[in-house]
Amino acid sequence: MTADPVPNWQPLTALPLIASLIDGEPADGREHQATLLAVRDRPYVLDDATVERGIKLHTEQRDFLGVFAEQLAR
Repeated sequence: MTADPVPNWQPLTALPLIASLIDGEPADGREHQATLLAVRDRPYVLDDATVERGIKLHTEQRDFLGVFAEQLAR
């Protein structure tokens, strides 16, 4: 298995799908931030596993920004 797998580049016809994925990211991030801010004063509401999953999710989304940029350039 390679360390950096090659993305499965999509054809131009997939542009609407790619755009919807990119456009949805900020809204998802704002919604997640609002949820976290709502429980900021009650840290006991979220367990460590939930917080770690959130961090992992948003880290993976951030890591895809370069892939999206390359896809659009192609």
